[in-house]
Amino acid sequence: MSGTLTVGGGYNPSTGFLPVPSNFTSSINTALQSYINSLSTSVSGGALGSTNIVSAGSTITTSTVTGSSGSQVQVISNTLADGSTVAGAASGSYAVDPNTVALTVQAPGAVTVTGASATQAAILGANSNVTYSVTNGQGSILAAGGANSINVYSAGAQSNIAVYSAGNDTINLSGVGADTVTADGTAMTSLFVGAGTATVNATAQSKTSVVFTQNAGGNVNFINSSTQAATVYSGSYTVKGGANVFAPNSVTAFGGAGGGIFVGGRAGSNVLTEGTGLATLIGGGTGDVLTAAASVTGAINELYTGQGTETLLGTATSGKNAFNIGLLDVGVGDVTASGVASTAGAGTQSFLIGNTLGETLTGSQASSAFNIYDIVGTATTGGSTMTITDFNPSNSIIFLTDATGQAASDASVTAIGTQLGHLGNAQIALSDGTSIILQGVSASSLTTTTFSSGVVGIG
Repeated sequence: MSGTLTVGGGYNPSTGFLPVPSNFTSSINTALQSYINSLSTSVSGGALGSTNIVSAGSTITTSTVTGSSGSQVQVISNTLADGSTVAGAASGSYAVDPNTVALTVQAPGAVTVTGASATQAAILGANSNVTYSVTNGQGSILAAGGANSINVYSAGAQSNIAVYSAGNDTINLSGVGADTVTADGTAMTSLFVGAGTATVNATAQSKTSVVFTQNAGGNVNFINSSTQAATVYSGSYTVKGGANVFAPNSVTAFGGAGGGIFVGGRAGSNVLTEGTGLATLIGGGTGDVLTAAASVTGAINELYTGQGTETLLGTATSGKNAFNIGLLDVGVGDVTASGVASTAGAGTQSFLIGNTLGETLTGSQASSAFNIYDIVGTATTGGSTMTITDFNPSNSIIFLTDATGQAASDASVTAIGTQLGHLGNAQIALSDGTSIILQGVSASSLTTTTFSSGVVGIG
């Protein structure tokens, strides 16, 4: 998982003078070393210049070789051209020369670096802790380890940065543009998105958190190719005076084998898809599609609607699924769902249903499936309308409950009869104005049971 890169210079390009530890996986290290070698060849051939800034303790020295092209590579390290090191921790602030095509920082300690937009690659060694900032960047930032703070901005132009992170890094994407982030190795990458479109790929055994900042715009495309759980969060922030401010964005996320928690943006049109790993999927607005596909022994896939018309699905590969529909959304309040929830999963399929407006529900007909519809009756629900398309008393039941799904509902059954104009459908009316249509079910076949908890069952 870890290795050492070797950076050459104008002083000793044939053997290289600076070893750079890297926690990237071998494939990235191999590609990166090849790139470094090409730079060293250009330096030794005289086309590229080089600047070596030695920062260690109170010692700061600069050595420069000029190249014919006017461009250069720049190194900030504690290592002299002959390969010897200077004792002490690096510190201070440095501005990258605007003609620098490649930067390497390998200096134990903590330094602050202002990057140049023309830099094609900024390599931050695993033994360094760097605060690196760049405006209108167009190249790559390769954080090979350590704990770095990486800040990407734009001013009058768009950024187009590719960040590779193998350390416990914090990355702030504040610029307008199309930036990419790849989390590699085994460490924790924390990404904050403020604008633009970010494409994020978690690989190897990396742990990843993606959060939209307050008032953020932009969108996120996330793929979890890691074995570890990830978090993608787009929610609300409470501001002075108590109001909630939302991040108006959309999220596309694939949970992969690692799974995690994925929250859609308030702009809607979120696509949250579970892979083989357990995930919690939380919608944000109209146009969302949430898909559960995992079957994990002893675990339940959780899906939650946001506000509006959304589609929640449990595929035939999924195991136990829990659909939470039209319930309290933290920071938003009580929401009303008006879309589709449908499952083909195995095992118990649970529907916890609050406020709905024309919601269509379809249970699973898998041989091991049993469908439970908990209709919530509380002070904040009532007047809901919904249709269950394939209700079968042999593998399905309706419970009238509170929001916990365990205690009695505030609502009661006022009538069970045939839907007006649809002789083949049953209709259940509740005292809070809720109407439940059961397609293809005879009203006379339904019975009610009141349990010791006060919960009423219909089946």
